[in-house]
Amino acid sequence: MLRIILTVFTMMGMSLLKVNADSYAVFNPNLSLPKEKNNQRQEIKEQEKNSVTQIEFGQTPDSQNASVYTLTNPNGLVVKITNYGAIIYPLTNDNELKLDSTILRPGETQRHSMVQKFDTKQDDLGDILDSNTEVKKVAGGFEFTEGPLWHPDGFLLFSDIPANTIYKWQPGKKTEIFRQPSGNANGNTFDKSGRLITGEHGNRRVSRTEKNGTVVTLASSYEGKRLNSPNDLAVKSDGSIYFTDPPYGIESEQEELGFYGVYRLAPDGTLTLLVDDFVRPNGIVFSPDESKLYVNDSEKGHIRVFDVQPDGTLDTGKLFAELKPSSKEGAADGMKVDIKGNVYSTGPGGVWVFSPNGELLGIIETPESPANLAWGDRDYQTLYITARNSLYRVRLQIPGMR
Repeated sequence: MLRIILTVFTMMGMSLLKVNADSYAVFNPNLSLPKEKNNQRQEIKEQEKNSVTQIEFGQTPDSQNASVYTLTNPNGLVVKITNYGAIIYPLTNDNELKLDSTILRPGETQRHSMVQKFDTKQDDLGDILDSNTEVKKVAGGFEFTEGPLWHPDGFLLFSDIPANTIYKWQPGKKTEIFRQPSGNANGNTFDKSGRLITGEHGNRRVSRTEKNGTVVTLASSYEGKRLNSPNDLAVKSDGSIYFTDPPYGIESEQEELGFYGVYRLAPDGTLTLLVDDFVRPNGIVFSPDESKLYVNDSEKGHIRVFDVQPDGTLDTGKLFAELKPSSKEGAADGMKVDIKGNVYSTGPGGVWVFSPNGELLGIIETPESPANLAWGDRDYQTLYITARNSLYRVRLQIPGMR
């Protein structure tokens, strides 16, 4: 029997709504109710008529229809309801979210909460994310944030691509400029000596910032032709730098290569093209033992995995996971792994977490569409997320790879 239980609470002038996790539809106009429930149907229709502003649909693995309904009350409180929980947050006049985000479990209520996903019943983030953990906004007001990177001295570096700036953020302190201009920096990482390695859109190069602040070019061309727009990077323990080269930072008429590749820059400066059949290669990360390399494709919405050969080259690779459905805003972009080999990729609606065998464990949803992520804090157990105009962080239960 289908059960719909809606309980409205009022606290400090704000309505909270509790949803029964067993329901497969809430406020569904096509829902077939028994005749004795006609009065309930009428009440539901009135609710729809007065407050439902958007309806989205998905499907569970057993082919049951799942729905997301957005309701707005006269005071501007927006409530999103799914068959697994509710999303509740207030909107300001400029629609900017002002409160922290927390994971909502079925049957729970929270003033500002988010369901991890509605298109599947699977939810195995329990070992990774505590049920009361919050996604906190720690800085905002930027143009487009990217490339977060935790420095061992206790601060975070991140890029603002349109602002042509790399910023430095430290807990309890005001965000300051680390490098400007930055060459429209995108992804950042450290080499084995702790020097900053950056993919620069504007300069179409991979650069290194020396300890004295001097910036030098490591790679800007392949076989005499300029690179497209180096995006994200990963450094292997042997000192080689792997990076992706989509065309996001240039116009089509500026392209010289005719493909979008994944490269390996050896410690001696030799640049090797590893893969050239990506549509939009973007995020890149090694497995903890460096035996595998993960690369996602923003256009295809999937992650591919490659076996790393003894000479540093890659095998032909295979599909590792797909980030679908893609109805929510966001795309496959930055990626990281934790010490257990779980893969974290930004994607539609938040950070998608996959087990080492490619099984989707869950999604950590974010108020803004994420672009990249990095482990940080002293124990590397905090995930920092760059998302559009802001910087967020969430505390996890498993440390990330340094």
